[in-house]
Amino acid sequence: MRKRIYIETTIPSFYYTQRSDAESVARMHWTRQWWNSHGVESELVSSAAVIAELERGAGEQTEARIALLSNAELLEISAELNYIGGGEVDE
Repeated sequence: MRKRIYIETTIPSFYYTQRSDAESVARMHWTRQWWNSHGVESELVSSAAVIAELERGAGEQTEARIALLSNAELLEISAELNYIGGGEVDE
């Protein structure tokens, strides 16, 4: 059975970082190594909230970050989760 892994914003952000400091470059390499091994053998899921956060990016890699999630299943955001995030619960 394949592992089901939730991908949040930092994975695409680190994968396509434009920062050049040593820590950021190391994170980029670690993320790409993880993606190439676990990302291809796992069932990836994410959410519209992650896509929306990535769309707010101003860098030239914004589209590439979003495209990285093109094969991920997007989970629905429940009313309860929206409430936890500071939104309103529609009843």
